[in-house]
Amino acid sequence: MLQLKQISVNTLRAKMDKKKILIVDDSPDILEFTKRLLETRGYAVTVLEDGKDILAKVKALLPQLIILDMFLPNTTGLDICQEIKSDAALSQIPVLITTGHLPEEESAIIHASVRPDAYLSKPFELDDLLATIKKYIN
Repeated sequence: MLQLKQISVNTLRAKMDKKKILIVDDSPDILEFTKRLLETRGYAVTVLEDGKDILAKVKALLPQLIILDMFLPNTTGLDICQEIKSDAALSQIPVLITTGHLPEEESAIIHASVRPDAYLSKPFELDDLLATIKKYIN
């Protein structure tokens, strides 16, 4: 019986030590693939398909990193990023915006006004994604 309790405590500690990542993307394929990839690397991953009630969800989860698609139903990743960066309790959470639709000159303008921590163009290389994550949360 004591051994079972020890395993449960160790399992609980391992789960608590995992870095939490929130992924917001309207593509189920991207969500599933990215979630599985990051979970195999030891991250605790939560996924959302839209930005509805995003601030409340971020406050409840308090992830160490948010991966945010630029274009979502009913909102944009830029709007969500701006909300997060404007909230004193959340502004230190790194936000990585992913998009396949942003010319380089526009990204510089947006970066200055919205302040995401990083961008990745879709389709992104897995090594680039992992390196960016490690840069901000490891």
